[in-house]
Amino acid sequence: MANAQESIEFLIKQPHVFMFLRRIRDIRISVNSTIETVLNVSLLKDGSVKISSNDNEMISHWLLHTCKLNVPNEALEDRRLPEKLQQTKIIEMTLATQIDKNDRFVPMRGTNSVLFAYLPTKISIYNLPILVNSYFFVNASREHIRIDSSWNQWLFSCIPHVTFKWIQLLTKDSKWTDKAHDLLPNRISAKDILADQYNKSCISSVKSVPFLLGVNKRSLLIDEAIVDITLFSSTGCIGHELIRDFLIHTSSKKLRLAANPFVNNNHRLRNLGIKQFTRENCFDMLQSAYFLTRFTPERDIDFISYMFTHRDSTQIQKRLYDVPFLMDQFGHLRKVMEIYLPSRFSNADWHMPDNNDAYIHPMIMNWLLHQSQIKEWLRKLGIHEKTDITFVDDYIIPQADRYITLTNAIITITRLFVLFQNGLLSTHHLHELGKLKLFTFGGTLVSAYRLYFSSAYLPYLPLDNLNLDEDLFLCPSYLETVDGVSIEQWKYFFSIFRRSRKY
Repeated sequence: MANAQESIEFLIKQPHVFMFLRRIRDIRISVNSTIETVLNVSLLKDGSVKISSNDNEMISHWLLHTCKLNVPNEALEDRRLPEKLQQTKIIEMTLATQIDKNDRFVPMRGTNSVLFAYLPTKISIYNLPILVNSYFFVNASREHIRIDSSWNQWLFSCIPHVTFKWIQLLTKDSKWTDKAHDLLPNRISAKDILADQYNKSCISSVKSVPFLLGVNKRSLLIDEAIVDITLFSSTGCIGHELIRDFLIHTSSKKLRLAANPFVNNNHRLRNLGIKQFTRENCFDMLQSAYFLTRFTPERDIDFISYMFTHRDSTQIQKRLYDVPFLMDQFGHLRKVMEIYLPSRFSNADWHMPDNNDAYIHPMIMNWLLHQSQIKEWLRKLGIHEKTDITFVDDYIIPQADRYITLTNAIITITRLFVLFQNGLLSTHHLHELGKLKLFTFGGTLVSAYRLYFSSAYLPYLPLDNLNLDEDLFLCPSYLETVDGVSIEQWKYFFSIFRRSRKY
């Protein structure tokens, strides 16, 4: 009686042992007439199977997939097969995965991962994450499977293929599409011919079954598909066509990509070797001549809008300053810190004709006039109009000790003087500009702190008439560059330069 009670308790805890028995919906178990356990197997609207107890409490929940298999002649070469199997041409195989209360698939582990031959066997060495039911050829005690049987070898080669076909169906079911790839089969570690057949089928099936669902809802083979790590292939961003064509154009191997090859990211897919569009690929693409000849300002407007819309996402925040997403006047894409909003500033005014600064493309600027939120966002990122002061901050000060040349010595100091007169240069600026060199009476460049005023500047004690080295005296040419300015104003300006020397 005790053994019988233990068996009943086992059946109650493992009610799925009856799951593959056909046309059985209610199971009644009792040891005596006073205690009866009723198990109910019911099919739900979503195609899953619920196993519940007397009071309708769910004990376990399963999703099943059944398919018919055509039996090949080589599978029948095992003469030990029962006569019923030797005569059959078509058999069924059923796969089952357990579902938890959150509708997630629960992989089978250990002794729960057994093969079924309509009732459970005791064969768990293959540790499959799903339950598999079919006409496995096992011994009488159901403890061992005949590994040398051509029948079993064929059945094991079918399991991965049937699994991939099931995944293909699940990807098209809205309830399971995001979970389908959790069922992707892995190689099994058992060391026998059945495991070998299973593993070989994994390799071939991953290439032959279109188990991937593209973003356009079409089933794709793995060689036709790409995982986009960047998400920039999304509609409303760069889009799939430009990225697809770039990958084909730059690949060393011939690619057979679908018209829209992109599929949702999943770590299991990456483990299978699916092609990926990585951040590194993206950076290369955004700077490639091939891509830029096809990327228009209109497309960049979409790109900027996408970056703005997703500005709070972790992925965008991490890469915001690394991704060149702003088109300049030359049609090149620039990073946030490499581009300016257009202004009246002119490099030519500073005798810098070869310094082709990047400004946001005119067409994009026209669009930004009506996009105040996006424009303000760009400003907060650090994009601003380039003015004389930004030129001083960003270009002159960082290289103050080597910026002045014989060509720009007069114009640079003149423009700095005008900025100073207009109150635009702060004490901080003057302090940083103390390293600049000035033109001497002798036509050379010398740091300001080493120079004396020549007679033209009306110093208290002129020294340039004492036959001293001409390179000790400030060139008077500066006095002729700005009309209506007194000598005293120039002297005051240069005096600050002398005091601003950085030791």
